[in-house]
Amino acid sequence: MPIFKKPLATEEGHQAPAVPSRKAVVPVGLPDLPDDGPRFTTPVEGAGAESFMEGVAAYGRRDFKAARTAFRTIVEQHTGGPLVEPARAFLAELVAADKANARNRMPAIEAYRAILRDFPRTPNAARAQWRVGDLYAEMGLRIEAQATYEHGLNDFLTGADADRALLGLAVNFTGWNKWREAEHRFQNLKDHAGNTVVLQYATLGLADTLYTGGQFQDALAFYEEAYARWPEFLKKRPQSFLRFIDTAMALGQDSLGRRLSTTLYNMYPQMPEASLLLVRIGDSFRRADLRDRAGMFYTEAVSRYPDSLGSAIARMRLAELSFELITAEKGLVLRLMVQAQFRYGPVLNLDGEEQRAILRTVADEQAKLVIGSEALYHLGEQFEAIQDWEQTIQAYRKVIARAGRIPDDPWPAAAGRRLSVLLEPWIDNALQAHDDLGVVNLFHQAGRLAESSFSTNKPLLQVLLQVAGAHRRIGFTPEAVKLYLDLVQNGAALHLREEALVGLGQSYMDQGDYVAARQVFERYWIQYPSGRWKAEALRWLAAAFQADDMHANTIRICRRWLQNFPSPSHPLRPDMLLMLAQALVKAGEVAEGFRVYAEAERAGALAKPPALIRYADLLVQAKRYDEAVTRYQVALRTDLDAAQAEWVRFQLARIRRTQTHYADARIVLQELANLSQDDFVDRLSVSMQTGLPKVPTATASSPKGGS
Repeated sequence: MPIFKKPLATEEGHQAPAVPSRKAVVPVGLPDLPDDGPRFTTPVEGAGAESFMEGVAAYGRRDFKAARTAFRTIVEQHTGGPLVEPARAFLAELVAADKANARNRMPAIEAYRAILRDFPRTPNAARAQWRVGDLYAEMGLRIEAQATYEHGLNDFLTGADADRALLGLAVNFTGWNKWREAEHRFQNLKDHAGNTVVLQYATLGLADTLYTGGQFQDALAFYEEAYARWPEFLKKRPQSFLRFIDTAMALGQDSLGRRLSTTLYNMYPQMPEASLLLVRIGDSFRRADLRDRAGMFYTEAVSRYPDSLGSAIARMRLAELSFELITAEKGLVLRLMVQAQFRYGPVLNLDGEEQRAILRTVADEQAKLVIGSEALYHLGEQFEAIQDWEQTIQAYRKVIARAGRIPDDPWPAAAGRRLSVLLEPWIDNALQAHDDLGVVNLFHQAGRLAESSFSTNKPLLQVLLQVAGAHRRIGFTPEAVKLYLDLVQNGAALHLREEALVGLGQSYMDQGDYVAARQVFERYWIQYPSGRWKAEALRWLAAAFQADDMHANTIRICRRWLQNFPSPSHPLRPDMLLMLAQALVKAGEVAEGFRVYAEAERAGALAKPPALIRYADLLVQAKRYDEAVTRYQVALRTDLDAAQAEWVRFQLARIRRTQTHYADARIVLQELANLSQDDFVDRLSVSMQTGLPKVPTATASSPKGGS
């Protein structure tokens, strides 16, 4: 807060008047808070009056040694006199002024506490109460400072002393970064303070606090009030004045910001921020499309303050401005070259390579500051304008790589957003070409910060959803999960969140994380009871239970699905019947399972060989051999792989042997031996044939096996 900092005009060489008055006795070493110093009545009378006035005079001219001697004389030689109490107040202030106590204020605090103990309810005791709070605050002991101020306010402070304690409390909260508490105290003071000086501090403190909290519109009103009522008070506090300028420009009031910047610059042309003020004025003219005036102020900043931060920013701005001018109006180049002959100092550089060289130099020189990131960002913009895409991406990625290095640096995030916008059409082309690998490569080319920009840029959320799908399809399920979660959690449009939730559940299924998948699909069913994917979500929920062998839950979900979607023509009905049949058999409800299997077969659920073979295997286990043979024979007429075909023929041979149809069994085993390329299968086939009786029995009514 600026009220902890002395005005620049009084930081050095301040001298109190030779003949002191009460108002001229300014406390030493305090932050810039109002304090008239130790209190005494005039004219000074009584024992030790001459020594007392000598002490006051010495204190006023900052001759602390002489002042200390004079006040100690009074305390030691005139015990019980009326001047002992103010003398001890001065001695306490001199303890605070001692350079040896600059970091440790406890000796001064103890001196003031002694005054509170020995002279309670006196004017200096009232001052001592909030002075102790000030000293605690200077030491950074925020809790102790707060307790001291509040004790005085609740106990005995009234009038101006109560206002001063409340002001100290508010300032203590600002040093504690408790802005809301500070705002309430400043507002209370502003509404009720009876002292004009305290009202000045309260108004400016309230403005600074609101500024810090980003409440610029409210802050501007209080800055303008302070400037209108007490212009000199605000001018003596350049840090608050800078915040006033920031606030005006943040609200788009560039004209006001320029006037204020000019006023502050003229008052403090040597202040550290002077070059930045010139840059701000130039920026405001640039926003108004007054490029010539902007260039003039940038040039002044470079010429007058060549080694300053403002100079680096101005050089960057001149490079940007030059690029804008020559790209906006080709015929302008000759006129600018002629104008340059009549100017001193830096001029607009019309060579693109030199402009980019300047930006690189600023980026390197200011690598530890935000301005370095900004220079790199503008370098990327220039490469983008000339369609040098490789250099564009490289520049933006360098900015993104600076994320987290510099506090409050907005440029890495800006580079991420810009790069995501640039990559979007390329990613879209890859999506249209069904090039999932190309999509993933492009997406990750930008770096993590640009990737996150997709999830915060609403027009790109549809692309992000498709990118997540590409990750899932090529097996990058952990990254797919992350992207889907971004869409679900970051406020995407309702239909996108719905699709993202489905994709998230599928990704968990792909990962084998069936618990997470179940949670997602249960959430979908609750959150989107009439959603586009409600049938699929319930099916995947059943599949997730099935994958963990939770048969009772699988049966429950399958039956709920069949109840909610009773249409015989529903495309998912065969799958749900098959899943229900499998779960029933595994749960021991074999008869009901075979009944549902039969229904699933009629619905076409066994059209694929794996399902048909699994059903036939179950029929074998149930010793329903003829039905099993029929299914195995159907399977052999489909497109089986080698392992499936071998298994089916083994099963047929076993059934025929069990049924004592040995001739049929031998035929099947011979086919198996002829078709297999596996030595182990050949040996097993031969072994089974050898074990068959030489004279097989058969009946005319027995069904024939084989292929």
